[in-house]
Amino acid sequence: MRVVVKGLFFRYGSLPVLEGVELEAEGGEITGLVGPNGSGKTTLLRCVAGILKPQRGSIFLDGKEIGEFTPKELSRKIGYLPQGPSPPFPLTVFDTVLLGRKPYLGWRVGERDLRVVSEILKKVGLEKLALRPFNELSGGERQKVLLARVLAQEPEILLLDEPTINLDLRHQLELLSLIRKEVKRKGLSALMALHDLNLASTFSDRIVLLKKGRIFAIGRPEEVLTPSNLERVYGVKVKRMRRPWGFHLLPLRPSKSSLK
Repeated sequence: MRVVVKGLFFRYGSLPVLEGVELEAEGGEITGLVGPNGSGKTTLLRCVAGILKPQRGSIFLDGKEIGEFTPKELSRKIGYLPQGPSPPFPLTVFDTVLLGRKPYLGWRVGERDLRVVSEILKKVGLEKLALRPFNELSGGERQKVLLARVLAQEPEILLLDEPTINLDLRHQLELLSLIRKEVKRKGLSALMALHDLNLASTFSDRIVLLKKGRIFAIGRPEEVLTPSNLERVYGVKVKRMRRPWGFHLLPLRPSKSSLK
């Protein structure tokens, strides 16, 4: 599934949030969305998900404009993991993940639905917690369950808004490794907003760097996440150090221009 965004403009009232955003996301790739707070990452994801309607511009999924899909068709094609605290599901882990099958359910839950949920729970390492109440889980476990619920939709597009929020280092790496594996194995298109630039550079195939609702730079991580670009967008001096897996970004200090 190929996602194409053309000339996207979005405003909340008189406040511009996205201004002329254009990008493409290919199947089998993770496109990392990075930028300071308020740069438009969440709004962009919500527009692609069909939750928000832009004032101008178009979004195409494999050449078909998003407005031509029915809500049910979109729910089968797009899996959206929003940013924020976990909702208080009064359900077991299994039933919470089963909610992801809603776009496919008829009058009853079928054998295939149960099989899909069981396979996903095993894949994410939660099969032993299947009968535990969701509300009794740790933050990292809840986030895995919510990702499993999205994967249970069997979407062609993943939209992930800060999927590692409030997770410790181990859970961050486990979750992002799982996402990358699923994207590569199933040929999914993934747009993923992240604040951690080192995680973004490690797990993204391409990076979109946003500044005040506009695309400042787009390309491979090593092309976009340069000390010069990051100073101009974040107002922070950054040192980029080579590592066996790529590079590591070390923030040094606010630049002089950002202190004025």
